Amino acid sequence: MIAVTDKTLCSGCGACAQICPRQCIIMKADSEGFLYPQADSGLCIECGRCEKVCHELHPYPQSSPLQVFAAINPDRQDHSSSGGVFSLLAERIIERGGVVFGARFDENWQVVIDWTDKQEGIQAFRGAKYVQASTGDSFSKAEQFLGSGREVLFSGTHCQIAALRHYLGKNYPKLLTVDCVCHGVPSPLVWDRYLDETVPSGRKSIEAIEFRNKESGWLNYSFRLKSKKGRSIDEIYTANPYMQAFLQNLSLRPSCHECRAKEGRSCADITLGDFWGVDEKRLPGVSHGTSLLLVNTPKGLQAIDFEHLLFDQARLEEAIPFNSGLKISQPVHPHRERFFAQLSHTTSLTALIRKELKPPFKQRFRLFKYRLKLLFYKLSPKARSIKR
Repeated sequence: MIAVTDKTLCSGCGACAQICPRQCIIMKADSEGFLYPQADSGLCIECGRCEKVCHELHPYPQSSPLQVFAAINPDRQDHSSSGGVFSLLAERIIERGGVVFGARFDENWQVVIDWTDKQEGIQAFRGAKYVQASTGDSFSKAEQFLGSGREVLFSGTHCQIAALRHYLGKNYPKLLTVDCVCHGVPSPLVWDRYLDETVPSGRKSIEAIEFRNKESGWLNYSFRLKSKKGRSIDEIYTANPYMQAFLQNLSLRPSCHECRAKEGRSCADITLGDFWGVDEKRLPGVSHGTSLLLVNTPKGLQAIDFEHLLFDQARLEEAIPFNSGLKISQPVHPHRERFFAQLSHTTSLTALIRKELKPPFKQRFRLFKYRLKLLFYKLSPKARSIKR
């Protein structure tokens, strides 16, 4: 029977709950808002299947990609986070009568893994969603589609793809798995609190949410929340408190700090991310976003429609400096524990985030001295003579 005693050893993938033949495992949120398995010992028959499919207990070995590319889909949709390669992969699968799984918002604007076999359904999966997605029954659904002979594209985080592989227990020729370069997943509870605080008119008034709107540029993207009534939000990511909590590791799941599915351990056929730092002269349209495309298996290479991509071969060493999430887990923020301890009774999430992300006094004092020194230099006769 599965039992979580160390929260860094559970990614909340839900494989154990989906595989249980007696359905005696439920995924229940803890005080931080993250899902963990809870087993009913009275119903458990000690079959051991829940432990067998746990990718944390049985991590896959490290592997390296076969090929690396910088890539852009010229026909990408505006809501693609980077180069639009996912859209092209998904469209081809559906054209052949297959099914695509991805992350979408539900009716409460939380994030879930769902499926579609319609071209118009892909739109809901486009764009980054910086909240941990609930997998629900997606692994068992994918197994059903594969069992009926349909092609399946399953996209998710490293841990979700590793979990799917363990759940299925065998290789399906018609399964294509795609994971994303993952920084870590923030708490759904923090996201809930953020929405409640910033959209007092209620979630039914929300029309759209984009974690990475690119109207101000791929590199200076914005967080955008459009509301039918009341306040809408359009902030550069560096000014948005929710995004800052995420990017500075204040709100991440404990297992994200010790991820056992990075470095190719997810066994995904393809890994997608942003090719941060790519040379602007390398591909036309790079300023609107370029995909980092890691082809990890022969199946993944065969799935890429290169005729409809702009691409350039690259080296993994070029991408790693700007995509550390490929290899290493994010460090724990020093105030993480204190942040979650205050979360349940704070009156303002935004104020709490800003307080906990505020640099310590010594660091602020050093910055103040540096700025003061810089100001004195600019006002000095030497600096004025250089300007003349």
